[in-house]
Amino acid sequence: MATRFLMTAGRILLTKPGYDAHDGGLSDRHKLFDSNWNFSGVLIAAGTITDPAPVNGNDGLTSTSSPLVIHFPSPGYVPAAYVTFENQGASTPYDGAGFGELRIEDSTVEDGSKVYADRLELSRPSISGGGYRRYRGLIHYRVFGV
Repeated sequence: MATRFLMTAGRILLTKPGYDAHDGGLSDRHKLFDSNWNFSGVLIAAGTITDPAPVNGNDGLTSTSSPLVIHFPSPGYVPAAYVTFENQGASTPYDGAGFGELRIEDSTVEDGSKVYADRLELSRPSISGGGYRRYRGLIHYRVFGV
């Protein structure tokens, strides 16, 4: 009789009847669930960056209008992304109000930021007073295989 359920540190596997979960070469077509599959919520990419755009007078502005692009390995579809902004001592998340967040789960969010199969693009809206948004502080991103 085949063992259909396997739970080890870092992995859960459930097979179809008649297939052994301990079989290291088991084909995906014989599995009902494998926590190693990307669409099960696996973390595809994560990191922390700062905005490389040059400062245009005020630290919250830049003359660069093109979006801030964060590349990651493509899973073959548009995944969900979660971006947080961290900075100390300013009044908005983009200017650095401690901590702010941006969820990009449906490919586009209100401010024009988008996620594609291989990259995140954080928009740079025009700011009154001249220039475009420059993200101050740390930008933490996570891309999930869902």
